[in-house]
Amino acid sequence: MKILILDDSEIELLVLERKLKAIVQCEIFMANRVEHAIKLVEEYDFNLIICDLSIADSDGMLFISKLESMRYENALCIASGLDEEVISLVERTAISMNINVVFSLKKPITDEQLSELVSRSKYFKKHTKVNKKDAKIYSIERILEGLKNDEILLAYQPKCSFDDGKVYGYEALARWQHPQDGIIYPGGFIPQLEKEGETLALFYAMLDGYIKDSIGFSDDKTVSFNITAADLEREDFASTVSDMLSINNINYSNIIIEITESQVFHPTSTMMKNIARLRILGLGVSLDDFGTGYSSFVNLVNLPFTELKIDKKFVQGYLLSAKFKEVIELIVTLCHKTGIKSVAEGVETEEQFKAMKALGIDYCQGYFTGRPMFR
Repeated sequence: MKILILDDSEIELLVLERKLKAIVQCEIFMANRVEHAIKLVEEYDFNLIICDLSIADSDGMLFISKLESMRYENALCIASGLDEEVISLVERTAISMNINVVFSLKKPITDEQLSELVSRSKYFKKHTKVNKKDAKIYSIERILEGLKNDEILLAYQPKCSFDDGKVYGYEALARWQHPQDGIIYPGGFIPQLEKEGETLALFYAMLDGYIKDSIGFSDDKTVSFNITAADLEREDFASTVSDMLSINNINYSNIIIEITESQVFHPTSTMMKNIARLRILGLGVSLDDFGTGYSSFVNLVNLPFTELKIDKKFVQGYLLSAKFKEVIELIVTLCHKTGIKSVAEGVETEEQFKAMKALGIDYCQGYFTGRPMFR
């Protein structure tokens, strides 16, 4: 276990190092400046970062903002001697930035709190860090060529019912089968497509791939596809989807279109028309990563969603944070009252599975019930 401690007090650093090594076998890295801490995060894959808020050369909030841009995905603990209101505000801000805050503590930190912190941090899986210098960057022209040449493969991750454990559907995930470089995961091509406004080409390639794979699917199984807000801004989006499905005799009700909640913060009339047409045709429309945006409840009322996917951050943090627990319970109550089906994303442990099932969530998606698989 690798742990980074950012604190401008040398005594605090040494005390925390000694206490942590007495609790868990770990490798401790220490920094008393934000600049040094950033360099360490760039170089190492930390399981846990303990961050003070008052730092001599900067402040902890700026460091946390940097973690967001670096896409740090493991555990963060905020530890400070500042007022609890300030600590709580920083925690809420970090959570809104998709940082996994597993603990926020007012100093001094007790041995019991450190033991609990280490225990909570173990729930977050390790993410292998890719050296940016070694990562191959593909041109947008080469990526689009790959789409045209049918080099996109689909991996299907099952969505299972909490009631009986049966698979009711799948989410289609893109993989690029590069002729020379092998399987390329989404991080190697989707950011370029987003930057150049070409995500719609990927969606159509994926839908076409599913149509070719569909002979192996049961008629009662749904398949979900992610799209962006920019895709929904195309006037002909719903018409093109309808044509692709009808020509190939695919049941409209088999398809669910997923859009991330934060992308429908201010839905335009074109977006709303496309969503309305998709629903009229019989397709499902899912609100993905629910809980991470700012207009959640308004959008649920105003747009005809059939499914709501609870962001994995809340699912994985449910057993760790009272605030996450309250958020999920509120979301489940909302779904029950509105008749929208709920999906727990990122379920990776038996404990998480049992907790989500006990809440009355409809469906489970995550490594615990099934990894993405090629047909």
